[in-house]
Amino acid sequence: CQLLALLGWVGPGGSGGAPPAVALTPNESGRFESRFVTVKVEPGPALMLRGMEGATLGVWVAHGEG
Repeated sequence: CQLLALLGWVGPGGSGGAPPAVALTPNESGRFESRFVTVKVEPGPALMLRGMEGATLGVWVAHGEG
């Protein structure tokens, strides 16, 4: 995700002088953080998630900007 955000491939905006929709900033603790969260798949155009609407998925989140 970090690489995609830095390339400008995640989220709208960031062109024509507009601020990017995704901004990577240091976390408040200043330390590496990692946790496990759950996300619910909503209806949308994503091909990889087609047929999974309503499913709950577990995702590891790691943030080391600090």
